[in-house]
Amino acid sequence: MKKIRIWILSLIIIVPLFVYLGCKQYDAFRAESKVRAAVNSNYWQNMYHSFSKSQKMNGSVIFVGDSLTGLFDLSVFQNPAVLNRGICGDFSYGVLQRLDEVIRHNPSKIFIEIGINDIREEVPPVTTLTNYEAIIQRLKSGLPHAEIFVQSILPTADGHHNESALQLNQSLMELSSRYHVEFIDLYSHFVTDGLLDSELTTDGVHLSGRGYSIWHDVVAGHVTTQGYVLQ
Repeated sequence: MKKIRIWILSLIIIVPLFVYLGCKQYDAFRAESKVRAAVNSNYWQNMYHSFSKSQKMNGSVIFVGDSLTGLFDLSVFQNPAVLNRGICGDFSYGVLQRLDEVIRHNPSKIFIEIGINDIREEVPPVTTLTNYEAIIQRLKSGLPHAEIFVQSILPTADGHHNESALQLNQSLMELSSRYHVEFIDLYSHFVTDGLLDSELTTDGVHLSGRGYSIWHDVVAGHVTTQGYVLQ
C-alpha cells in the first residue's frame, strides 16, 4: 500500500511537470513558426530586396528595427545619410538575417531597436538575447570601426508586456556593457504610471508624432556623420 501511495504521489508531481514542459516547448515552437513565417513572407522579402537594391552610402547612419523604426520619419535629422531599415512586424531573428545589407553601406553608426514583437509572440527571452548577441557580434566583425547603439524596448499602453520589456531591457543593458556598445534607455522617456503615455501613441504600441519627437530628442546627439559617399 505504501508503494502505491508513493507511486500515486509521484504521478501527481511528475505528470503536471511533463505537461508544463510540453506546453513550454509547444509555445517556443509556435513562436518560432511565427517568426519564420514573418521572415519568409512576401512583404519581408520585398522590403529586404528593396533595401538591397538601394544606392550604397558609405559612412551613413542606419536605424534598424521593426515598425517602430519603419514609421520613424528620419528626415527630421535633416541628414540624407541617415537611413531607415525598419520592417513592420520584424523580430530579432529577422534583423539578424539581414545584416549583410546593413554592412554593405559601411555605416559609421547603427541604431538597433527590436524586440517588442518577440515579447508579444512569446519568443523565449533567451532566444531574443542570443539573437541580439549574434547581431552585435556580426556587426562588430563586419564593421569594426562603427559605433553600435542598442535602444531599449518601449512600453505598451495596455501594460501586458511591460514587465517582460523591463526584464529584457535589463538583460540588453548588461549585454551592451559586455560588448562595449552604448545602451540608450528609451523606455523611461515614454512611460507614465507604468504604461506607455497615451499622448505618445496612436494605438497603444506605435508612436504618435509627439512620441517620435521624443525619440528624436533622445538620440539626436548621437546621430552625426563625418561625411558620407554615395556609390
